[in-house]
Amino acid sequence: MQHQERGDQYQNSGAAVFFRRENEPVEKERLGILADGGSGGLFIATDEAVKAGSMLRMRIYNEAAPLGQSELSVRGVVQWCSQVPKGVGVQFVDTREIKGGRLTALLERLMTPARPAPAQA
Repeated sequence: MQHQERGDQYQNSGAAVFFRRENEPVEKERLGILADGGSGGLFIATDEAVKAGSMLRMRIYNEAAPLGQSELSVRGVVQWCSQVPKGVGVQFVDTREIKGGRLTALLERLMTPARPAPAQA
């Protein structure tokens, strides 16, 4: 996920993201918080250590969504890890959800659009 790309970027959701490494069983899912996201990827706030390059399976939840639309499953690869704020930046690799518009619709429901920084004189 590139921080410079802000056209369809959203922030401050607080939505639950359950994630696990692709080769792990569902019982190993960890809980993170969706802090920032867009059509290219997202930032998951978490205390869990996940190495860059790890392939993840993620389930993003929207409690307020209509029945049958509250969960979106998507895959992604960890691009970077952060200590402050603590979490991981993940790039989506599962493009069928992006192309179908479900991911964008979910992010729009969950999050507020990111505002560009004010221009300095």
